Amino acid sequence: MPVKRSIPASGTDALIGQTIGSHYTLQRVLERGPRVQAFLATHRTMHRTVVVQLLAAGWIDGSPAAVRFDEQAKALATLEHPNIAAVHDHGRESGRVWVAVEYVEGETLADYVRRMGRLQLEAFVPIAAQVLKGLGGAHVRRIVHGDLNADQVMLVEEQGRANYVKLLDLGIAALFEWPEGSDEEAPMVGEPAYLAPEVIMNKPADARSDVYAVGVLFYHMLTGRLPFEGDSPRDVLHKHVNAKPTPLETVLPPGHGVPDELIHLIHDCLAKNPDNRPADANEIVERMIDCVPAAMFRLPVAAPRSRGKDNLSRGTGPSDAEAAQDRARSATLAAAVEASGTHPIPVIEPPPAVVTAEAPSSGGSSGWIFALLAIVGVGVGVYFYLESQKQPPLPPPIAAPPQDVPPPQSAAGLAKAQEFEAAGKLQEALAAYEVVLVTDPTNAQAKERQAALKAMIQEAEAKGQLPPPDTKTDTPPDTKVEAPPDTKVETPPETPPDTKVETPPDTIIETPPQPAGPVAIKVDATPKAEVLVDGVSKGKTPLTLELPPGPHQFEFKAKGFENHLETLEVAADGQKELKAKLKRTDRKSFRDEENAASEQLDPEEGVGTNIEITRPKKGG
Repeated sequence: MPVKRSIPASGTDALIGQTIGSHYTLQRVLERGPRVQAFLATHRTMHRTVVVQLLAAGWIDGSPAAVRFDEQAKALATLEHPNIAAVHDHGRESGRVWVAVEYVEGETLADYVRRMGRLQLEAFVPIAAQVLKGLGGAHVRRIVHGDLNADQVMLVEEQGRANYVKLLDLGIAALFEWPEGSDEEAPMVGEPAYLAPEVIMNKPADARSDVYAVGVLFYHMLTGRLPFEGDSPRDVLHKHVNAKPTPLETVLPPGHGVPDELIHLIHDCLAKNPDNRPADANEIVERMIDCVPAAMFRLPVAAPRSRGKDNLSRGTGPSDAEAAQDRARSATLAAAVEASGTHPIPVIEPPPAVVTAEAPSSGGSSGWIFALLAIVGVGVGVYFYLESQKQPPLPPPIAAPPQDVPPPQSAAGLAKAQEFEAAGKLQEALAAYEVVLVTDPTNAQAKERQAALKAMIQEAEAKGQLPPPDTKTDTPPDTKVEAPPDTKVETPPETPPDTKVETPPDTIIETPPQPAGPVAIKVDATPKAEVLVDGVSKGKTPLTLELPPGPHQFEFKAKGFENHLETLEVAADGQKELKAKLKRTDRKSFRDEENAASEQLDPEEGVGTNIEITRPKKGG
């Protein structure tokens, strides 16, 4: 939880040593704020270290606010994701409202960017992908972070991999609600530099508010600066509502290597109007896959580094040599593993130390007694020493990180696609590779071959050398045997001429043609777009449509992109998939349209609300 404005220590230090929820003993203060106090605590029976957050809330049992707190806390406790710090427990007792969350040791993303200056694309992509994975898992369950910023992203080492992401305090902001009957205006919870315009104006927040914070976060990671800066929090809030961010391409240094589509995506996240942003974190992931190579989504290997007992970032940053070493580690992507591949690490306990005790010095007539005791003590000591030298059973070997083995359905699809390609069936091979990418979007081999086949097909079409789609497979092999027998009968001259007349010419007409049924067509677009077929809206891509045979006009619409029109002849043995790639509209005209649409958000609303300012945190 980010640090809030400090308050006198006496109010919190008095709680050290107390037990909350009958299980959690408070050990030391982590944070102090007007609405939350965070403590490092230990579970009395499980001996697990957690963070206990005490919320300042005057709720009455059974009140709507109390019921809402219980429902939200239960939903957070069931949210399990490797990139999200877990919520373990919650409760209300003696006028206190508390939440126990996972304790994470590491370095905040804010500190990491600060000491690196800015992140290269190779270091940016795996961190950004993990942030989106965790946030997307919450958005699927309709849970909003509400306070996403660089201090809420913790980077840890996991299985020898650096920069493993843990999102802190996801959904905690939604637990706050001002007491009923209060005349005081409820303050905003969050870091001013990351607040969406609608949140500033006290509008309801949803996943698109998190998307705006993602845009600020990615802008900060790639440039080392925030899109909106000012002399005061109020100045920053005013810019969020009224000002345009400096174009990312003008802030990045020459030769930055950031793809234009990724720059456009970040600016779309920073749109003033929520309707002009991606719908959630999962849509951002889909567009990022098309922007950067799949290999960059993997984590770099962590180089050995000496670490103290407390792994939190404190004091001054590393030297220039250490920063350069970090940049070099970020480039070792070829040997990386997927961000989500985590395995428990067994702990090898050291053998018990041998304890030796000195025999007391003897004297006088009782010396022989002490000598006898010394002999017995030496014998016992030798016995325990020999026992201690026996090798303890070794734990099972650490499982090697899983290799990039494609799913079974992807492997079968790749084999089928390669078979088509070897046979020279380029169109069929292209369709097979596209099916593989539907089930495994990060499959590098399928993406590479898909791009190569598209280029080959376009070149063949330009030269008029493209062979027609293979129809021999669709035609049953016995059709050759069923070739009209009358062709052979007509040939012999011995056949009487009237035999042809005896064969009624209308025999074919006697079997009326069966009406063709609807054909299933898979429709997709980059980016997601609304689909209109023959002027009728069919929903948003991706989708599968059942259409009658014949020509149909498809129209794709997406904000910030030009409308795409395409006519497709639907037939039972024809094309079964349609994927459109929309062209981006002129950036200037789109920004003007977006700003005009955002005028409905009155900039004077909420600018004067109370602001709860956050500061960088020092712990999980």
